Amino acid sequence: QSGEDTEQFLKQTEEALREFQELRRDQQNLADRLQELSAEPDSPEKAEQMKALMEQQEELVDRMGKAERKLERLRLHGPADAANRARKRMSQMMKQLADDQPDDADEIQREMDEALDDMEQVERELVLERRIARERLAFEQLEKIEDELKGLRARQETVIAETLRLDSANHLTRWGLLSARSSDWC
Repeated sequence: QSGEDTEQFLKQTEEALREFQELRRDQQNLADRLQELSAEPDSPEKAEQMKALMEQQEELVDRMGKAERKLERLRLHGPADAANRARKRMSQMMKQLADDQPDDADEIQREMDEALDDMEQVERELVLERRIARERLAFEQLEKIEDELKGLRARQETVIAETLRLDSANHLTRWGLLSARSSDWC
C-alpha cells in the first residue's frame, strides 16, 4: 500500500512540476510582452493590447491559485509558500498596471522579476521533492524485494528439510526391506 501511495505522490509531484513550468513560461511571455508594450508610445491600440495583457495576467493568477492549492493538498508547504508569494506579486503588479501610473514601470518590472524568481523557486523545490519521492519509492521497492527473497529462502529451506526427511525415510525403508529379504535367505 505504501509503495502505491509513494508512486501516486511522485506522479502528482511530476504533474505539479510540469504545471509550474508552464505557468512560468506563460508569465515570462507576458513579462516580455509587457516590456515591449511599455516601450511603445501611447495609442488606442496600445491600450487595447494592455487590456488584453491584463486579462491574460488575471487568468494566469487564477491558474496559479489553483496550482498553489494542489501543492497544499499534497502537503508541499515549501513550494506552496513560494507559489503564494509569486501569486501575491503578480496580483500586486496587476494592481499597479490597473492604476496606470507610468512612473511605476520600474516597480512593476521588479514585481514581475520577483514573481518569476518565486516561480523558479517552486520548480526547484518540486524537483527536490520529486527526487526524494523517487528515492523513497526505490527504497520501498528494495524492501519489497528483500521480503520476497526472505520468503523464497524460507520456502526453499522447508523444501530442503522435507527432501532430506523423505530421503532419510526412503533410505530406512530400503534398508529395512533389504534386511528383511536377507533374513529370509538365511
